Amino acid sequence: MVDLSVFDVAFCDSPAALISARALGLRGDARILTTAPAVMRQEANAIDVEAKVPSEITAHFIAAVGEYVTRLHAALRDCSNIGEDACAAALGAFNEHKYLHKALALTLQDCEEPRAILQPKTGDKRLDFVLQSLWPTLLQVNAQAVSIDLAVPKPSRGASLGGEAPSLAQRLQNLRFDRFAYHAFSRFGGLFGALSKKPAVFVLRDSNELVKETAVSFAFRGHPLVLLEEEAFPDACIAADIVAVVEQTCSRLFDEVFAGLFKEPLRDVLRSRLSSAAIRELKVIAAGAPAWRKRLAKVSHSDAVILHGGPIGGRGRALHKAAREEGVRLYGFQHGVRREIANWPLDVRILNENNFSDMLFCYNSEGASYSAKDSPFAISEARPVGMPGDYRRRRNIFVRPAKQPLIYISTLLYRGGRQLSNTCLSDPQRSEKEEGLVRDVLAKLPYKVRYKPYPSLRYEGEDPVHEAVESAGNLDMFEDEIDLRYMLQSHQVAITSGATSTVGWCALSNLPLVFIDDPEAQPLNAKAREKFDAAFFVFDAAHKNYKQNLLEFLSQPIKDIQKQSAEKSDARRIVQRDFFGLADGDSGLNAYRIICDDVKAMKNIRTKRT
Repeated sequence: MVDLSVFDVAFCDSPAALISARALGLRGDARILTTAPAVMRQEANAIDVEAKVPSEITAHFIAAVGEYVTRLHAALRDCSNIGEDACAAALGAFNEHKYLHKALALTLQDCEEPRAILQPKTGDKRLDFVLQSLWPTLLQVNAQAVSIDLAVPKPSRGASLGGEAPSLAQRLQNLRFDRFAYHAFSRFGGLFGALSKKPAVFVLRDSNELVKETAVSFAFRGHPLVLLEEEAFPDACIAADIVAVVEQTCSRLFDEVFAGLFKEPLRDVLRSRLSSAAIRELKVIAAGAPAWRKRLAKVSHSDAVILHGGPIGGRGRALHKAAREEGVRLYGFQHGVRREIANWPLDVRILNENNFSDMLFCYNSEGASYSAKDSPFAISEARPVGMPGDYRRRRNIFVRPAKQPLIYISTLLYRGGRQLSNTCLSDPQRSEKEEGLVRDVLAKLPYKVRYKPYPSLRYEGEDPVHEAVESAGNLDMFEDEIDLRYMLQSHQVAITSGATSTVGWCALSNLPLVFIDDPEAQPLNAKAREKFDAAFFVFDAAHKNYKQNLLEFLSQPIKDIQKQSAEKSDARRIVQRDFFGLADGDSGLNAYRIICDDVKAMKNIRTKRT
């Protein structure tokens, strides 16, 4: 057993792990470096380790991530033996920015002096993966850093830990004939295929609603649906000269783009992680492309198509590469609403689906432009086809009487060790902001308010924001993990913040929408902000009186808020059309027609070549 009494400093993101460490000898005067809001709240000697980094340095780093990935992609793409595989390699490196962000906070002392790293272990591998910090990987450079696993109880609340499912009535209310048809056609695709002479439509990762609607449009016209199962292919070897090029390029760009940001002892570790991640994606392609070719050769037809709601990276590139060689067209579909409205500091265009497909179907023209015209990673066009049914049907559900007239839908997703760097704020800083909103606005309203936390877990321990909600007499914490779609229309006014998919559900619900635009956390882009101002009730979190103004507005009679919202209906329809998509019920049919024209055009090209 490690003698914890020798450590003056410990890294810890778990209150329960810290209690166990104290019992095992960690001194009470030891400084605790943390990113967890709960530890900051409960521990007198806790230090918000990421907040030590000046915000301008963090902003510079986040911008540098986008520059690094863009330049890496361009450099590798120009290598003849890498070509379009470069995007997957660059995405692998992009995913390592989570480690780099943590490394910003490490000092020379952290790299050289004794450090204890307290890791919570619940016994649940999936959960432990989320809760583990990244410090052991980064501090492998420190021979005096010791990682200690400490048993902790499973969190009593949090995403993916259970909760009641929506009732049968709620599910039926959200289903239409096309959804039933999709399940029937996909389940009996083999039988329909035997009876049909039309080429099959392959579906991969059908969690995307627009994928299903498009597939049903094909099925209604005689095409059999075949669900493709993903397989885990063992990594293959790649040529030594490719490995050398990737390593040299990753290292050179690291030195150029991230100069001065990281302490010297960390640089080799970070260079190695970036190059290894890029090489790993190339190995996935090398193994996956031949395997997919064999599968597609057995089942494909010259006019067959693949509809997919992912994958991207090496897996996506392997599938696309194989499909091209077999003459099968691969179509990607937008997932969620964010690209149209967000002004995130992190450039995430490397994640776009048309980086790994022959065409991408988006909800609207803004999303299509962002994905194709404005992206250096795109290899195909993007076409707007409208919103899928899940969004459309939110506008027609019977509104039940609400016990809580107002609902606040939180978009507070802590970064932890797994989330994108989409804000310069640390997790404790974001927690303090949200807690201030709860305490200074929501808790003072003359109405009952339902608080719906973001459905994701990043830390063990009670969230201080949740404690603030539960201590307010008029707030109700919604703890069941029921999707927003099943509960939104049970309220009369929706309140939310952040340029994420959440605002899409709210905007299309036709409830009065109060939107908090925070320039420090997932803000709107300038174009969206202008339109949102006209269509919704927007409050700027940077305004010195924003909380007071918000409190006064929400304290009005709800009928007055509804009346003012009705007066914005024309502007709201414009926002729904331009930033979310037409809700005319034809999105799947529109995609079907475009695919048919595309397949015909490609067939004509092949005919002319022969």
